Order: sequence, then structure tokens, then C-alpha cells
Amino acid sequence: MGDLSFGPQPFIADIIPVQPQELDNMAEIFASTLPEDAFSPVDIQGFLLERKKDAERTLQDMEGWRDEQTKAKKRREETAI
Repeated sequence: MGDLSFGPQPFIADIIPVQPQELDNMAEIFASTLPEDAFSPVDIQGFLLERKKDAERTLQDMEGWRDEQTKAKKRREETAI
């Protein structure tokens, strides 16, 4: 049977390790940055998948992504009127 993988697999060395306590803190920051019910799970998943190897980068990009998505959503709503 042929290779059933779906694209390149990350090497463990490519992933930046995070300590459990630090991960808990990052999760709190992440959750507090997003307004409740503002984004679909698919939107959030797409954002996370692009940054899956670097949790710190995810937090650094979070506010900019949130603001960009909010503006884009507002433009789409205004255009639909």
C-alpha cells in the first residue's frame, strides 16, 4: 500500500516545548483575548493550525488576528446591506 500521510509531518525538533504551567497561563491569555461567540471554531482552528509549532507566536499574533478578522467581518456585513 502507498503512503497515506497528508503532507509533511512535523519533526519533534520543530516544535517549541512549553512547560505545563506556562501552557495553562497561555491558555488563559488566549481565552481572554477572544470575545465570546465572535469567531467560529473553524476560524479559530485555522488560526491555530498556522501556528501549531509555536505557542508563543500564537499569543503574539492573537490580537492582530482578532482585530483583522473583526474588521473583515464588519466589512462583509456592510457590503451585504
